Amino acid sequence: MALSVSIIKKYEDEKEVIYLYGEFENENGEFSVDKESFEVTQLKNLESPTDRIMFMTAASKIVRSLKNSSGLPDRISYNS
Repeated sequence: MALSVSIIKKYEDEKEVIYLYGEFENENGEFSVDKESFEVTQLKNLESPTDRIMFMTAASKIVRSLKNSSGLPDRISYNS
């Protein structure tokens, strides 16, 4: 099964960043990342059996960007 996840920045301040994730056809999930501790909190689930894998994929992409100091993207997608 192919996986396609779009990740879009919704909000950012000096302490946290909030992203939307999903396929964006019907609905989207939401998560926040603490910029100091890299702690991820899921704020809104998708009503989909693929929610967990989409959430984990999106969160890992953003945390990896944050840890690598490569900046936080406004928009990114993942396709497998």
